[in-house]
Amino acid sequence: MNSEVRLDSDQPLHPVARQVLLAAFDAGWADPRRRSLDAARARTLVASAKESLAAGLGVRPDELFLVGEGALAPTLVLEGALASRTGALVTSRVERSEILAIAAGRAGSTTVPVDHEGRIDLLALTGALDESTGVLSLQAANGEVGTVQPLAEAGQLAANLGIPLHVDLGVGAGRIDLPDTWRYASADARTWCGPSGVGVYAIKTGARWRYPWPTSQDQREIGSYSIPLALAAAAALEAWREDERADAKRLHSLVEQIRQAAASVADVEVVGDPINRVSNLVTFSALYCDGESLVEEFAREGFTVGSGSACTSDQLQPSHVLAAMGALTHGNVRVSLPHSVTSEDIDRFCRLIPATISNVRKRLM
Repeated sequence: MNSEVRLDSDQPLHPVARQVLLAAFDAGWADPRRRSLDAARARTLVASAKESLAAGLGVRPDELFLVGEGALAPTLVLEGALASRTGALVTSRVERSEILAIAAGRAGSTTVPVDHEGRIDLLALTGALDESTGVLSLQAANGEVGTVQPLAEAGQLAANLGIPLHVDLGVGAGRIDLPDTWRYASADARTWCGPSGVGVYAIKTGARWRYPWPTSQDQREIGSYSIPLALAAAAALEAWREDERADAKRLHSLVEQIRQAAASVADVEVVGDPINRVSNLVTFSALYCDGESLVEEFAREGFTVGSGSACTSDQLQPSHVLAAMGALTHGNVRVSLPHSVTSEDIDRFCRLIPATISNVRKRLM
């Protein structure tokens, strides 16, 4: 029986972060808003964590804020940006569901189409941006197919009209630099093998922003978050970025190996940009298959993979990302390579791809 090889986006806490987390529970337990020696120590630890996170994400420490839930960060910073100005939201059709929900609930908002590789259509974006636009929100790279978005070009189109840009860093956090035109940004610590329960958002110095929900406080960071988790997130980001700098080329090569193995199977489409992509993501869709069955079949062989087309547990709907790209929305497998993966792991995985797809097809046809 082969040991489990995790090739999905759900990765364990980085070992460095685990060490920091255990130590931080002893040192960072106090409420930094109070007046005591322990609280002063906690404030110092928070400042250190923010300085490290800011350096890793390419912002200033005084521009960075924390919230106690990773998925809340993009919603909070974007809602606050929109609350501070009039105008609608313009975004792409392949954004995370939270961003699309904001667009759906705001009158006049527009979701811009993407090409077959998942890249926003800049010509369509040009037509969507006008004086009625309040904010442009774009992901740095897509978390399902890995395609990197043209942030510099899109941000400049918005800046020419005085429209601020929100960047959802997502899987691009620690990998992709923010463009000069960014005004708001957000990230989830789980993206870089940090702990759950840490969301990060940034507001550029001078950018307008207002807390979007009822509160008696007038500030940019409201509510509590775990200081030990914040310290662990900062440590994870620093260590993960070192791993990525050392390993990105190797992961890129391994992804290319998977792309070629999948593409060699009849009626299989490898999805996303083959070149301008994050180093560790690959997605392919197999005709006459369903994603859940493929995930289960790979699991029986010791590989945990994801499925971008898998229906969410409560909505039973195919991937909106693949639908927007015009790609096959069923029979999809998403592979996310951790830094710990070996070439032997990928050799074995690639050998399994043809037989796995064939087995699922035989059961379903």
